[in-house]
Amino acid sequence: IQYRMHPKISKWPAKHFYRSKLTDGSNVQGPDYSQPWHDEFPPLAVYDAEGEEEASDSKGWYNPFEVIVVVRAIRKFAGLLEKHRITKETSIAVISPYKAQVAQINAELISLRFEENIKIECSTVDAFQGKECDIVIFSAVRSNGKLGFLTDMRRFNVAITRAKYALLVIGNHETLSLSLIHI
Repeated sequence: IQYRMHPKISKWPAKHFYRSKLTDGSNVQGPDYSQPWHDEFPPLAVYDAEGEEEASDSKGWYNPFEVIVVVRAIRKFAGLLEKHRITKETSIAVISPYKAQVAQINAELISLRFEENIKIECSTVDAFQGKECDIVIFSAVRSNGKLGFLTDMRRFNVAITRAKYALLVIGNHETLSLSLIHI
């Protein structure tokens, strides 16, 4: 029984990682898990990013277009919190398999200012293991038909099961579709 994820998030990992034996606890099925912004920022969304990844000397891969999409998603979400007058602290995690992508995203986020109730963390999937967050944005990075990190389904499972209320997967549809990842 899982007690973290909105049922629309847990449905996919339950089927693909847990042979449909994972069920949702009563707490995630209750009204506290339905957010007023879910109509505009659903519990689970996939954004097809067609940007090209680039190699970094020592930190792996990064995808400049996905960095832009991540920043736009955070801005949109911050605007929805303000629109719905939500003052409760809300945590957003941006996670990626590659240190270079994390570095690029952190460089963009450093200049942005959000309300004090929004806490943003950006890290690698491996560094985020064991944590949870209200909103998770996963940046897959790869776009050339090579899966890289996504060939390890256990690590991908960690990436997509950290969110409580919303998960946004950003990646190249064609590359993602080469794996078992059909969200």
